[in-house]
Amino acid sequence: MRTFFGIVLGIVITIGAAYFHDSNVVADPVNPRLVDQQIVNWPVLGAVFQQITDGIGGLWNGVTGK
Repeated sequence: MRTFFGIVLGIVITIGAAYFHDSNVVADPVNPRLVDQQIVNWPVLGAVFQQITDGIGGLWNGVTGK
């Protein structure tokens, strides 16, 4: 049980750190090569997550007969 909790906690900390980093990135139009860039493409991740949840919902509706 501790191993499972550790894995989940590690995933949460990793995603939280990436989100914290990406929310603090400031664009520099003068010299864009020297700027820190985002780690995660959040709109793409949101679209993938939406497809996954829609697919799971469709499977659930198929199993329950809705």
